[in-house]
Amino acid sequence: MVKNYLLVALRNMQRNKAFTAINVLGLALGIACSLLIFLWVNDEYSIDRFHQNSPQLYSIFERQYHDGTVFANHNTPGHRN
Repeated sequence: MVKNYLLVALRNMQRNKAFTAINVLGLALGIACSLLIFLWVNDEYSIDRFHQNSPQLYSIFERQYHDGTVFANHNTPGHRN
């Protein structure tokens, strides 16, 4: 039964090559984007996890406004006594 389904699918792919190419490329692009997003989120969650007191660490996000433009980043100036 599964063999019959595979044969029908292969015949349809051979008949509609452009449609098959669009679907395969779309699927590959979707999987690649999902994988990149997963890797990015995983990297963001792994920041500072090597510290002993990592649950007590916080990140500061700073927005600076200069001449009508907004600069946003995690960099803040250090403080020295």
